[in-house]
Order: sequence, then structure tokens, then C-alpha cells
Amino acid sequence: MDALNLNVDPIVLAAYAMKAFNQTHGLAYAHISEDCTIRQTSANFSQFVNYNKLPTGNLLADIMPTFVGMEDTLQDILDGNTPSYLLEYVAHEQSDGTTGYFNFQITPIDEQNPKYGLLLLIEDASRTGLLQQAVVQERNELSLMQEHLTSANKKLKYLNQQKSLFMSILAHDLRGPLSGIQGFAALIQSYTQKSYTGDLRLSRYTNNIISQISLLNDMISDLHALDRIEEGTVTLDMGSDTINIIIAEVEKTVVIDVGKKEQTLSIDMPIEPLTVRADIAKLWRIIYNLLNNAIKYTPAGGEISLTVHQEPDNCIVLKISDNGTGMTADEVTHLFDPYYRAGNAKQSGASGSGLGLYIVKGLVEAHNGRIEVVSQPEEGSTFTVYLPILE
Repeated sequence: MDALNLNVDPIVLAAYAMKAFNQTHGLAYAHISEDCTIRQTSANFSQFVNYNKLPTGNLLADIMPTFVGMEDTLQDILDGNTPSYLLEYVAHEQSDGTTGYFNFQITPIDEQNPKYGLLLLIEDASRTGLLQQAVVQERNELSLMQEHLTSANKKLKYLNQQKSLFMSILAHDLRGPLSGIQGFAALIQSYTQKSYTGDLRLSRYTNNIISQISLLNDMISDLHALDRIEEGTVTLDMGSDTINIIIAEVEKTVVIDVGKKEQTLSIDMPIEPLTVRADIAKLWRIIYNLLNNAIKYTPAGGEISLTVHQEPDNCIVLKISDNGTGMTADEVTHLFDPYYRAGNAKQSGASGSGLGLYIVKGLVEAHNGRIEVVSQPEEGSTFTVYLPILE
């Protein structure tokens, strides 16, 4: 009578819940007897364990090698010494040859009656297991890559040190012969002026030699500056001077080249001297490189201007303009890249290494300043330097 009146709704509900859970999680189960044989299983159990025969009646370890040697552990669960046993993300070959990952959990069916045996739940955790495996593999690859990068950085650091040493030695060794050549050229020039004033060719050749020596000395200085800028080790030997005096010294250096090309150089500075605190040699270099660049890219008879003024925020603004060949927007974008030479270099016949403006930018930024350029093809260029170096 009691059996006839048994309410089976909870059992049916549990069955539906188990079916729904199995569809989303992938679950199989088996009833394991006291002697570790398989008594009954879910319909999908054989598919999970990749066993193409009826598993019931076989020892669990024979069907699933994962449990070989685990008889004592299973007995501890039956005896109540261990509440349960869990194996997570166990790799298992599947029927299609791929590797799946499964979680195995063993609990007593009835904790008070070990004779009822054990319940083995198998959860398909392949998605999570494969993700974890991928994470571990990527972590290992990243670790290996980091080791390679560390080794490469050490090699690059060593090579950079060797490069710096080579450039220092090169600059030192080049300056010696150049000084000798420059000295002899100066003697020839002096001798020509005193004894052979009518020999214009000899005088012109001597002037060319001295001009080329000056160019080589500039290139050697560029090598020194380039090395420091690339290493980020530009040091400033701070001092005080007036911007008026510095510009006047630069003007003396470039006036010969301006005269050769019959250009016009106009300089507009405040009447009251502007005192600056900066690395005077590097500030001289900034102004010289920009003026020299304008002279190179301005045709014969062209106009170049340099203006200086002080802004209210204690900033000196240097503006160098020319009506030379100008540049395209793309050329302006790459203008401060090392070794870059705009297309107008060939058009104007300008010589150089393509380092001058890169060095200018590095020296300006070392003074916490900035440089801007505006240019249009055939309309010239304007370079503006902002230097917050007023006392």
C-alpha cells in the first residue's frame, strides 16, 4: 500500500534535472561495488571512458587505468575514513583520438552502509582543461621568450657599448689627421695670400680643403652627439650667457656660406640682451644646425631670417625661416628621424648625413624644450624652437 502511494514526483524531477545538467556539463556515472567491480552505469559511461564493451561486471581499474593501485583509497572511502576522493583534469584519450580532460569524484552511496558501494561521477572538463593547458603553454612560451629577450638585451647592450667605444675611438683618431691637414691648409692659404695673390685657383682649392675639413669636423661632432642621444645620456654643462652673443657667434660661422650663395640673412633680436641658462655649446649647436640647414635648402639669392623673442612664460622662442624648396607633409613627419633626408636634398644638392635635425631635436628636448616645423613645397620652411631656459 505504501509502495502504491509512493510519490514519484521528486524522483522524476531529479531525473529531469540530471538530464539537463548532463546536457550542459557532460556527466556520466557508475555504481562501484565493495570489491571495486562496476555494477551499473549511465548509458554514456562507455563513451566517456572509451570502452566499446559492456563495462558492468569488470573491475574499475581494468576499465579505467587511472584507478590502478587505488584499491586502498577506495576502501578508506567505504570504511568511512575518507569522505570522498577527487581527481581533477585527468587527461584521457577519447574515441576520436583526441585528448579529453575529466574530473573523477568518488563518494559512498550511503555513508552509513558501505555495503551499498561507491558512486563514481565523471564530469567532462575538456573545455576548461584545454584552456588551462593553453594558458600553461602560453605561460611557458612567454617565459622562454622573456629569457630570449633578456639574452638579446644583454647582447644589444654589449654591442651598443662596443659601438660607443668604436665611435669614440673613430672620432679621436680622425681629429688628429684632420688637425694636421687643417694646419697645412692654413699655411698654404697664408703663403698664397702673401706670395701668389694672382693664383686664384690655388687659393680656391685651399679654401675648399678648409671648408671640407670643417664639414668633417661637424660630422665627427654629430657622431658624438648621436651616441649620447641614442643612449639617453645627454649631459648638460649649464652656464649663463646672452642669446644675443650666442647668435652673433653662430652668424660669424655661417656668414661665409651665406655669401657664397648670395643669400640674405636677417636677424631680429631684442635690444635688451636676453640672458639664458643653458648648455651654451649645445645651444650654439642647435642654432647653427638650424641655420646651416636653412642655407643648404635655400637656393642662391634666397632669404633666411632668424627672430628671437621672450614669451611671458619665461620661454625663449627662436624662429628660423627660409624661402627655400620646402617639404611635403609626409617629409615633415619623418624630418627628425635619424639619417632621414628629404626629397629636396637632391634638388638643392645639399650634402650631409641626415643627422643634424635629429640631433637638434634631442638637444632641444634635453633642455626640456620642443621644436616645431611648418613647411610647404616651394614655399620654404619655418622651424620654431621653444626653450624654457631664462633665468
